[in-house]
Amino acid sequence: MKRFLQMGLAGLAAIAATASVLTVAPQAIAQTPRILEELDLTDEQREQVQDIFAERREDISDILTDEQREQFQEVYQEEQDFRSAVAAMDTLTDEQKTDIRALVQSARDDIADVLTEEQLAELREIAQERRQNRRNQ
Repeated sequence: MKRFLQMGLAGLAAIAATASVLTVAPQAIAQTPRILEELDLTDEQREQVQDIFAERREDISDILTDEQREQFQEVYQEEQDFRSAVAAMDTLTDEQKTDIRALVQSARDDIADVLTEEQLAELREIAQERRQNRRNQ
């Protein structure tokens, strides 16, 4: 589970889509994850990324049980922290974890196709900095 929670930066973006799928906060559905906001996306890129997330929201929603969605929602609404909410879903089966990892990888690949090389490089740099900051806390 810890490895699942420590996925890379693009994984975070994809995982952020899960928060929206769970109808945690309606405003989250329309937003691009903060990490991607730092990349100065064009309107077209933002729309493409939101479409990727909408598709993943549906896919991830199909994977989770109603109880898992509720569990996620409770923690997310209280802490506004995706990692904490995912960690609270201690009932994920190995199959669910595998399926979610596959969706994260798919989203990562799709997002990489939308971004320019410069944006990808900047995204990697931001992700590295955030990982370092989390380790130092």
